[in-house]
Amino acid sequence: MFSSPDLEKEYHLWILLNHTRHAIYRARELELNHYDITVEQARLLFVVNALKGKAIPTVIARYLFRESHTISSLINRMEKKQLVKRVKDPDNRKIVKVVLTPKGQEILEKTMVMDSIHQIMSGLSEENLNQLEFCLETLIQRAAHQIGSGVNSIIVNNPDR
Repeated sequence: MFSSPDLEKEYHLWILLNHTRHAIYRARELELNHYDITVEQARLLFVVNALKGKAIPTVIARYLFRESHTISSLINRMEKKQLVKRVKDPDNRKIVKVVLTPKGQEILEKTMVMDSIHQIMSGLSEENLNQLEFCLETLIQRAAHQIGSGVNSIIVNNPDR
């Protein structure tokens, strides 16, 4: 099936990464159900907050590795839930920024606890977590380059990284 042991190993790791992502995503989804938001909505709240007033739909789309029209639809749904709102930039009326509403800020603060993620990650030592972070940052940057994304680093704790 595979032309080399390296390809077989890479395929196995890709499947393992995919299964891990799905399982962790599902755990987070179950946790967020208590707040009536999706994982994607929670991610958008996090990114808007992390961008500190510079959150425009195209930038949000780049950070979330989504198409602009997908982010626009997500923002529309979140505006209906009063989690975010679009505001015109006072310096350039052509630019529309996305900002958190008080309700969005409250939900963000509640969902940042991430008990499900903590319970899963606590199975790894500090050294393992650092190794995982390094490996995942390397993979995300190579994947971003492969798909032509302008994102150099994913927002984790500091968007200025």
